[in-house]
Amino acid sequence: MARSPRQAPRKPAGKKSKAAQQVAQVLRMGERPPAPLSLLRDRAIEEWVRVTNAMPSDWFTDETLALLESYCNHVANADSWVRLIQGFDVNWVNDPETGEAALARYEKFQKNFERETRAASSLATRMRMTQQAKYTTKSAGTSAKGRAPGGRKPWEQGAITNGGATHDSTGEE
Repeated sequence: MARSPRQAPRKPAGKKSKAAQQVAQVLRMGERPPAPLSLLRDRAIEEWVRVTNAMPSDWFTDETLALLESYCNHVANADSWVRLIQGFDVNWVNDPETGEAALARYEKFQKNFERETRAASSLATRMRMTQQAKYTTKSAGTSAKGRAPGGRKPWEQGAITNGGATHDSTGEE
């Protein structure tokens, strides 16, 4: 249908109403998150499920699944290194015969842990999964100010997993 010369051009739609956004969210809620890729190990699969369940269903597209897979592998690798670090006995460094080798091993564990966490952090930022990527400077400040000082902390949210061991909020297994 042709527009008459007197008819003003249509303005582009403005912001969607909250109701329209909620309808779109409900439609997306029925979708399933992407299934873990077959190359992932157990801990990486756990991370995949945690992340895909935490993000909107349309967050990850086919072209970003490889990034998500890499992120999950780096998180799993970092967990492996942190378990080795936690199991390291500081007294091994004090042994005159093996102290130097023990210290070198500990430094290797730390270096590899840092490398894995750096890679995971970089990928999380690129996939816009970090707080930095979700907020502008102004909205981050507003969000932090709006929280009640006595609000529940993440460690008070119930069961916490740490390297495979599950603890309740009191720290008991």
